[in-house]
Amino acid sequence: MGGKDLNNTREQILKNLRQSPLQTSQKPMLPAHRDAWIYRSFEAARQNPLQAFAQKIATLKGEFYHVQDELAAAKTLREILSSVVSPASNSVAVARHRHVLLDRIFAADSWLWENVQIIDDQKISSADFANFTAGVTAVDFLVARTGSVVLSTATAGGRRLSVLPPFHVAIATTEQVVVSLDEALQLYYKRDEPNRSSYATIITGPSRTSDIEKILVLGAHGPKRLAVLVVG
Repeated sequence: MGGKDLNNTREQILKNLRQSPLQTSQKPMLPAHRDAWIYRSFEAARQNPLQAFAQKIATLKGEFYHVQDELAAAKTLREILSSVVSPASNSVAVARHRHVLLDRIFAADSWLWENVQIIDDQKISSADFANFTAGVTAVDFLVARTGSVVLSTATAGGRRLSVLPPFHVAIATTEQVVVSLDEALQLYYKRDEPNRSSYATIITGPSRTSDIEKILVLGAHGPKRLAVLVVG
């Protein structure tokens, strides 16, 4: 295919995208179906969302911690991160971003302040970013039926913190647990997040693949360890 043909193809693709319903409609495109109509697991998730989330993320080989308050969250978080922070190391191994929930939890334990680096407004190369052993983020929602973590720009601290370090710790409150992805998307659009965020993602368990001989390998394209800490 020549250069002219490539340009014509590119222009046609761009034309189709500009005419798509997402571009021409003022209303967001949400799934036409509802989880409640399709999935048997919806009712169990609706009755006890937090328990359903805990059970689902366990099946995905993720870790789940539930504590009653921020003081207990700080203690649990310190225990979790102690396993990845070497006392002999002179460099900070864990990174986090500024967020009101994270700030309150970290303020409750001086060890967390000393051993976790705040990345906001810092220029860090991707290579250096990958040297962090863990990244701590807030979340937008936890989806009970699928065990998923929903993140956007503000709650993820950018695009790299939940992806490059091999261990991702996501911190949420019980109020952020929703039953289904439908509900998460509806609340996401209701809060006008698409207009405030340049990035959103849904994480369901640690990164994995079984492309080779159907053997499950964790950490293929992102963190191989995921821990979710729920407060409240």
